[in-house]
Amino acid sequence: MNTTIKLSVLAIFLISSPVQADWTESDANRETVFLVLASADWLQTREIAKGSPCAGTPVCEERWNPFLGPHPSTQEVDLYFAGWMLGHVLIAQQLTTYRPWWQAYGIAVHVSAVAHNYRIGIRARF
Repeated sequence: MNTTIKLSVLAIFLISSPVQADWTESDANRETVFLVLASADWLQTREIAKGSPCAGTPVCEERWNPFLGPHPSTQEVDLYFAGWMLGHVLIAQQLTTYRPWWQAYGIAVHVSAVAHNYRIGIRARF
């Protein structure tokens, strides 16, 4: 994995550590699950951008992110996921009452994406 990606993921995990006094253990656990799933989705999406074996086939074209479009570059993928993950953490830190809902939304999005990518043959390569 690219050094920039490793450092980005590490920075996001460090920023997301529940240093906020109002974060419960459940809040921290949900955010960690979100970050792990988003990282898996990130790696799978990079495989598509790099030209995975399914690239260009109808089944692979089903993997489409409205923000990235159907044929993103690896740089676009990296910028999108780093921004999305950082933004998710920062928003979660600001929310109090609705934090669990925000985190559950992020988890659901990435469970769906990772499961779909896996079904069509895209694996996360570490």
